[in-house]
Amino acid sequence: MGLEATACYVGGGGGPLCEPGGFVPPPRRDGGARSDAALPRDARLDAPDAFVLPPCGPATTSITARIVDEASDAPLARAAVRVEGTCGDGLEVRTGADGIARFVVDGAHTWSLTAAMVGHHAISILDVTRLEAVGDVRLEVANGPPPVVHSATGTLSGSVGAGSTVRIDGFDFVTLANAGGSWASAHYIRAGGTVPTRFAAVERDAAGEAVNIGVTSEATRPSGPLAGVTLVLPAPSEPAVETTVPIQFHFGGGSFPVVEPVSADVLYVGTHPLAPEVRIGSALFGPPPGPALVHELVVRDFAVLPGNWLVARFASADGGVLVTVCTAFVGAGTAIDVGEIYAMGWEGDGTYGGATAYGRMSGYDFVAMHLGESAAGDPPAWRVFAPSEDSTTTTLHIPHLPAGVTIADIGVAAPHEARIYALDMDPGVMPWSLPARGSTTRGHRVIAAERFVPLEPAGR
Repeated sequence: MGLEATACYVGGGGGPLCEPGGFVPPPRRDGGARSDAALPRDARLDAPDAFVLPPCGPATTSITARIVDEASDAPLARAAVRVEGTCGDGLEVRTGADGIARFVVDGAHTWSLTAAMVGHHAISILDVTRLEAVGDVRLEVANGPPPVVHSATGTLSGSVGAGSTVRIDGFDFVTLANAGGSWASAHYIRAGGTVPTRFAAVERDAAGEAVNIGVTSEATRPSGPLAGVTLVLPAPSEPAVETTVPIQFHFGGGSFPVVEPVSADVLYVGTHPLAPEVRIGSALFGPPPGPALVHELVVRDFAVLPGNWLVARFASADGGVLVTVCTAFVGAGTAIDVGEIYAMGWEGDGTYGGATAYGRMSGYDFVAMHLGESAAGDPPAWRVFAPSEDSTTTTLHIPHLPAGVTIADIGVAAPHEARIYALDMDPGVMPWSLPARGSTTRGHRVIAAERFVPLEPAGR
């Protein structure tokens, strides 16, 4: 009897146990083996008219998720999916070729869903029955091959003003901060990816304001080194469009610190599914915000390649709290309101089994834990999300992985670092449908992150 089911039922009501495969009893929390004989009679496969994980009641609420590969968007077959309820240990299935896992559970209780697969990072969604839909759960390959790095070389021509510098940027490209007449950097080729090439050379004056731009058209990305890229700063200069964007903060209450501006960029985001981006102008902070906590961001871009995305970064005085404000940029119509965070932190013994994260905030959709992420740039091996309710403390625990998937299988090292996030999402976008790193600002409006803490993967 294998984990083949794509539809399983938890609770009474006379429905089938699992379709089209069979139920596999979850592992005992003490690590011991389980068998059908160890289950109460109404949970055994020889009792087809009822399936109850005591003390669960009638199955009233459905949970459906599609598990997909982060890089290819293709459904993942045989991904392990587990639901855990406050009324019972849980239930597990493996996805079929369509990547879909379905459950019907007792909606009077709280349920979590965890999707995992050997060789992939894991994702958990707590209080999952509060959501109207789960949608795609995107799993990233753990310790996958890095992108191939090749050189990109070219020339830059045109007049540059006294005191000015030129920044060259492109899709999947190592930005050059001070480019000369001949330049060289690196561009990336990702496995299975077809990100095009596009370059922009932005002249910025001594104050950092964008004053001219030269761009290339999109072109097919070669599979090796890229030579002969020609960038020209036109004369007369391209006219810059200047827009002031107010960013309203509500921080400073409770124990959460006031943040200060760090950096900002105006970007052109391409239409490719991997959402490549290129810096195409300047975004500079105005004077200090004063007691109203309104930061003014002065954005300059150009009609030849206008910005369509804005990213502004802030940090607390001790560097422990980072806030990234990110939004579609629509010129003068852009205004950003950053919700209030009263508190974020950790409680417990610092282990998976005994640690919890908490967040109390207003204006955010989710609180998240990133397990295995680090200040050195390591991506999270396990992301745990919970929907947030304004002015109410949201508590996150770490659930159990499905049977047959271990902590090592998802790329977790012991011990490691972890971080808490508050996420304000674009309408209809779920954070588990987005990649864990790279272009993670897409789909978010605000990302607030609390400092890294050590965590020991024990007790799960």
